[in-house]
Amino acid sequence: MPALLSPRSTVLVVGAGPTGLALALSLATAGVPVRLVDSKAAPSTTSRAIGIQARTLELLDLFGLAEAFVSLGLRARAGNIYAQSRQLVHLDLSCLQSRYPFILLLEQTETERLLTEALVRKGVQIERDVALLSFKQDDGGVDVQLSQSGAGPVASRYAYMVGCDGAHSITRHGLDLGFYGKTLRQKFVLADLDVRWQLPNDQFHIFTAPEGLMAIFPMRSGHRLVAETLKEPTTSANRPTLSQLQDLAAQRTAVEMTLSNLRWSSFFQVNSRLATRLRQGRVFLAGDAAHIHSPAGAQGMNTGIQDALNLAWKLAFVLRGDAAPELLDSYQSERYPVEQGVLRKTEILTKMVSLRAPPLRYVRDLIVPPLARTRLVQSVARKTISQIGISYRRGRLLEGLGAGDRMPDAEVELEADGTRPLYSLLDGAHFKLLLVSCNDVSSLGASIAALVPNQIAQLICARCVHSHEHQDLKGSFVLIRPDAYVAQVGPISRVAEAIDWLSAHLQVKSH
Repeated sequence: MPALLSPRSTVLVVGAGPTGLALALSLATAGVPVRLVDSKAAPSTTSRAIGIQARTLELLDLFGLAEAFVSLGLRARAGNIYAQSRQLVHLDLSCLQSRYPFILLLEQTETERLLTEALVRKGVQIERDVALLSFKQDDGGVDVQLSQSGAGPVASRYAYMVGCDGAHSITRHGLDLGFYGKTLRQKFVLADLDVRWQLPNDQFHIFTAPEGLMAIFPMRSGHRLVAETLKEPTTSANRPTLSQLQDLAAQRTAVEMTLSNLRWSSFFQVNSRLATRLRQGRVFLAGDAAHIHSPAGAQGMNTGIQDALNLAWKLAFVLRGDAAPELLDSYQSERYPVEQGVLRKTEILTKMVSLRAPPLRYVRDLIVPPLARTRLVQSVARKTISQIGISYRRGRLLEGLGAGDRMPDAEVELEADGTRPLYSLLDGAHFKLLLVSCNDVSSLGASIAALVPNQIAQLICARCVHSHEHQDLKGSFVLIRPDAYVAQVGPISRVAEAIDWLSAHLQVKSH
């Protein structure tokens, strides 16, 4: 049997969900030959993940996709947690320091469609009904056995392989890595339907009751309902009926509502698990193959996409010879603590809203409302749920913008092209060296450009940067990584430190 694809592909991505699609798109944008396979014969027609956080939208903007996503979704600018008729928490997202001060509620099917279309524009097609059978690796690459449409195995070889193949990952099993954690006691029902009520439909609503929690998320068309259930009904082909969901709503809330037009429903069990590591040799894990957890906070898909964009640029630089393979070690050191934090926080949130014991509920309902109204708690909660607070900085207590921090999506006043959003000048494939000065820095820029190859870093010369998040950047330089995190920052008089950083971490020779 002939090979399924030309051996020119240097990275094999297994799994064409949001994580695999984002990884393949980022690699293709950087010019890396990539092959994307998925064992399913067709894309899923139902959606589990529906929340896209501000940080993910910022990163999608690197590929010119954010506005397409926003145009299709519903912007939830606030969220609420209730105990019966009493509001415990109101989280205001509208003052989030981002161009996307909301959670975008959009079906996962649409997310996958938009990413797939962007990938096709890069010349990459998803190969469906192609299953990973086995693999083995050596110092030079990964030998893979694939099967198309159930046929016999076909051998192929790649420089690297990334398993984005979900919670039951064949890649993770092939590496013999543990997937440690626990199965939470909660079982949940998902349903897409219509809700008629008086609550605002630009906010999401979570109801906590002794019988269990229920959440309702408005969508562009209808609503998504998520509810805890003690057991799975056995009627209607093991799917909940509209009358059962109406009964759940009456038990869990004091809000008058009418449910109708049930379009889809399903049950799921919550697991909270993390692989023992994200890399073994030339094989990596990302997304649900590496971590699964409670849907609380809409973190899972966003964490997977951000895994992908952290890894992709590093693979690209190594494969082009612009960085040593040791750069890939930072995928584990940067993303693993993030994933540990996501598991910990989603477990805490799930437990908090699922409390059953009356004394614990009483204490929670007494303490949480005044705390949740404080400016500090609101700020921390916004940064956490939106994921704009994620940082790879080592000295986290230091003030101001530092190496490893998210680069704010500020407005920059360019020397020649007016004012533009900074992220519109980033491309997900190159470092950008931002020079901010009211003086003419073109001569300084020219001297720096002579030291750094254009395929590694490109210059942005700005008169000023308008941002409310960090200190005034006037008279500063910022070296921005391809994934829009800060590599180095300092006064413009010490811009040579940016060259030193590139020389230390990439294959750039300073002069």
